Amino acid sequence: MQGHSLRLIVDTGFPGILLYEERLFAVIPGLKLKGSFERVVIGGRVPVKQVVLPEIDLGRKRRDVSVLLLKSPPADLLPNIDGIVGVAPLNLQRISFDFGAIPRPMRSGAEIYP
Repeated sequence: MQGHSLRLIVDTGFPGILLYEERLFAVIPGLKLKGSFERVVIGGRVPVKQVVLPEIDLGRKRRDVSVLLLKSPPADLLPNIDGIVGVAPLNLQRISFDFGAIPRPMRSGAEIYP
């Protein structure tokens, strides 16, 4: 993304891209946004900002992408994760996951894979 890599969790049931706002701007301090912020609500309760990020490499194409920005969770919850991406925005016909990595505990006691 604009010369920087983001670490995203793939959520096969999520239809778009959700990025943690403070973490995103920490990774890309000079992040360029296109258009203005539009405040929307997802899930009936969660307020987010909807913005367009220009010229993003996603899947096999570079394009402008509409994303949701959400307030970042506490630093110890999902550490080193910048957001969530669904399968649809990747515009791929197949996706392969490698679940052979060593799990790390999350604050909740569940496990995530690097």
